[in-house]
Amino acid sequence: MTNSADKTYEMSEREFLALATSTVTTSTPWTPKSDFVGPLLTNILQDVAAKGSKLRLVALDDFSVDVDGDYLGKYGTILASSRDGVRLTVRDFGPIFVMYPRDSFRKELDTPIGASYLVWQLCGIEVE
Repeated sequence: MTNSADKTYEMSEREFLALATSTVTTSTPWTPKSDFVGPLLTNILQDVAAKGSKLRLVALDDFSVDVDGDYLGKYGTILASSRDGVRLTVRDFGPIFVMYPRDSFRKELDTPIGASYLVWQLCGIEVE
């Protein structure tokens, strides 16, 4: 993990994969019920001392969505790097898929807005 003067943090794949992980078992609009594994988003933001509550999640294809960090933290959002024990690839929602327990909170999370927060091919998070 490196910190530059402009408060940009870069984490290597090796460092990311060495982080403590959590499992979220859920379905998405694009996948059947699966076990997604990755570190908690709140832990990563804390580890890099990110200040701010507004997050912009950015994907490899330049898709981005703004979301309240407290909203994602409330549901135990993880940055999944595997699904059912298999590493995610760019062809299969990876290398990182933003995931939360959608099935456990259907009323709150099974919405069009909620689906937009399930960003796959995540490559960056901007914090304001």
